[in-house]
Amino acid sequence: MAAAEGLKIIDAEGIESLSLERLAQAMGIKAPSLYHHFSGKAEILSHIARLITFGVRVPPEPAVEDWAEWFVAIGTGFRRAVLRHPRAAPLLVQYFPRRFTLSTYERGANLMERAGVPVALHAMIFEGLDRLTFGSALLSAVALVNEDQDLFPGLDPDRDPALVRAAEANPFDDEALFQETVRSFLRGAVAATVPAARRPGRRAAS
Repeated sequence: MAAAEGLKIIDAEGIESLSLERLAQAMGIKAPSLYHHFSGKAEILSHIARLITFGVRVPPEPAVEDWAEWFVAIGTGFRRAVLRHPRAAPLLVQYFPRRFTLSTYERGANLMERAGVPVALHAMIFEGLDRLTFGSALLSAVALVNEDQDLFPGLDPDRDPALVRAAEANPFDDEALFQETVRSFLRGAVAATVPAARRPGRRAAS
């Protein structure tokens, strides 16, 4: 209940408006009562982040040849869940509950194995997908909050003629642009060279 009420406050007023006192008032209780259930504001924020991500539906297991589209669907679902609460999106950077979603990563790893994607590339693929999805969701959330949906805000045709042409030639809406970016990443990732094995404990060169 506290997480749901906190999310309502953030949706309406932003993260900075959420305090234990404000939350307690919305719940009709005294602020000290929250300490019986939470150690502090940080724990409440982590529960709010979890509430947002737990709204993501993991699609059914696909045919092996459709493994990439399975990841596109998961990323799209996550992105939609975040964009339903754009003012709360920054919480996912600090409080993303990855440890509660390990079963989905496990399913993805098994699917890639069956599809013949080298195991040595799995971690890189997961990392890339997470960064693409988070980055896209956060940028689109900021655009929603600021009510600025331009792909490249503030373009000047005289100063930025190449970017103007790129924006005008772009055939994708916001979500489709994300999906095609993920597909392009996955095509490139599976074509990557498997890195040479490193001895245990050896650090990569900086």
